[in-house]
Amino acid sequence: MAWGWIPPETAILADADYVEDAPENFSNQDFWRWVREATNWNISVSGDNPLSNSWAYRDRRQWAGGGLPVFHDLASNGSQSAHFSLSLRRVGRKGLVFHSQSAAETYFRRPELRPDGLKERANIFHPYWQARLRRPAHPE
Repeated sequence: MAWGWIPPETAILADADYVEDAPENFSNQDFWRWVREATNWNISVSGDNPLSNSWAYRDRRQWAGGGLPVFHDLASNGSQSAHFSLSLRRVGRKGLVFHSQSAAETYFRRPELRPDGLKERANIFHPYWQARLRRPAHPE
């Protein structure tokens, strides 16, 4: 099992159940007894994993940078890929201009068809993403 904490930006994401002092292991106390005594979780009904949320909260890190956007999925415009282009230009000594361009994309493709025959929609939580280089959008 793995976990990670993304600070909530909206009230919708703030509903994750967790506690700040979840034990690292349950060798000294039965898990079910700890849940009943230390939390108000109803783990017999929910499909959530509040223990992993608790460990993620405990192990959270403050990353340098601008943070994550409030969205976490792709627009449903029918595209199965996302791409970007980068263009760098620098004037060097004696007026020489150095220019570099690159582009890449990530695309969604299952290694084999789904057993139920349905088409898999691109979703950032599925592991079927590949990467490749592509031609820059506006080559100069």
